[in-house]
Amino acid sequence: MRIVVMGTGGIGGYFGARLAQGGSEVTFIARGAHLTAILENGLRVASALGDIHLPHPKVSENPAEAGPADLVLLGVKRWDTEAAARALKPLTDAGAAIVSFQNGVQKDEVLRGILGEGGLPPAMTSSMHKDLEKGNRLEVQWLSGDIVRRGQVANVPIPVNRAMADILALHAGGGRG
Repeated sequence: MRIVVMGTGGIGGYFGARLAQGGSEVTFIARGAHLTAILENGLRVASALGDIHLPHPKVSENPAEAGPADLVLLGVKRWDTEAAARALKPLTDAGAAIVSFQNGVQKDEVLRGILGEGGLPPAMTSSMHKDLEKGNRLEVQWLSGDIVRRGQVANVPIPVNRAMADILALHAGGGRG
């Protein structure tokens, strides 16, 4: 499998190195100090599951130099998403699937706005959202409710979680209402 890792930091570097160790053809996209360090020293990953050293990984600053890919792992910071998506568009247009390891609820909208639907997994929603739509029992007392309880114990106000817990508690037993 041909894999491009866009963002060779903690997440991208780890998963990319493990995939390369397993025999996949991985190209790491990095910039600045990360790129220089990889070019000079290879890619090193320290892990409780076993350290990895790839002495001469394929690395570039430009995804266009990676060649065709089957899969792209996206691990850039959220503020770099737009630029990364534009740089990856030729790969996804050619059929590469993309998996984002990014935080943020808006990242999928940003990626779809630039890349379209091709290569992206279907939009994801939380299991509680699906349960709410289906009228199933909710785990609100163990999720938002637990956060509220922990906030009270720590004397930390968490008004958004309190509001979510209170609103969803109306539907916690399931059923449509």
